[in-house]
Amino acid sequence: MAPNQWGVNNEKRVTYGHTLIVDPWGETLAEAEDGEMIITAELDLNRVRECQNAIPVLDNDRNFD
Repeated sequence: MAPNQWGVNNEKRVTYGHTLIVDPWGETLAEAEDGEMIITAELDLNRVRECQNAIPVLDNDRNFD
């Protein structure tokens, strides 16, 4: 999830929103348009697990004691 502000914050700062919810491989599941809004998405936890298993970084873990 990548939450972002939207609107005129003060005379020197404007923010552009476009909050995103993406899956582990970067596929956009939901994206906010301009304006205040709430977005939702269903997360497939089996897909998350599959993605985690596809990049087994913990297999390279070492003990530094």
